[in-house]
Amino acid sequence: MNARVQPATAAEPKASAFATHEVRNQARPATGFNAFDDDRVLSGQIARMVPWAKDKLSALGAHAGSEAVQEAARLANEHEPKLLTHDRYGNRNDWVEFHPAWHQLMALAFQSEVHSLTWSTREPHGHLARAALSYLWSQIERSRRRASSRSTSRGGPCCSPTTATTSTWPASICMPRSIARGPT
Repeated sequence: MNARVQPATAAEPKASAFATHEVRNQARPATGFNAFDDDRVLSGQIARMVPWAKDKLSALGAHAGSEAVQEAARLANEHEPKLLTHDRYGNRNDWVEFHPAWHQLMALAFQSEVHSLTWSTREPHGHLARAALSYLWSQIERSRRRASSRSTSRGGPCCSPTTATTSTWPASICMPRSIARGPT
């Protein structure tokens, strides 16, 4: 036979007039960690092959686990770039407007040398160190906006000693700096 039904007990008072239930099946936010130091495989390989890059990678790993940087990445993904073809007077200007969080992330990427470490270091295995930086950066920014640091990094081979741009262009793409914020 069927089991006897127990009578309902009085519900506990709700914390808010709008609270419906307690959510228990969601992971906690992934913040407050270091994506490099906490990754034993990555940090072990870096310590063995490119120990000179450990501090730089640890610093970027701390940013990857930072709540503020993750919030900037969320905002940059939520607010798409906006193409402004004309100013308010009807003059053509072809300007792309980005959310300030996008600029914050790009400044962090450029300061961390995600875009240029391969070409700016004289240490051995620069490609490996830059690949590790790119791996950590992808944990911060997983969208198509990563293209800015990837394509800048790929421009380095164009600066061979036979090109006319070797005196100015490599220095400008390899420096850890922020990007311009306004039309020139």
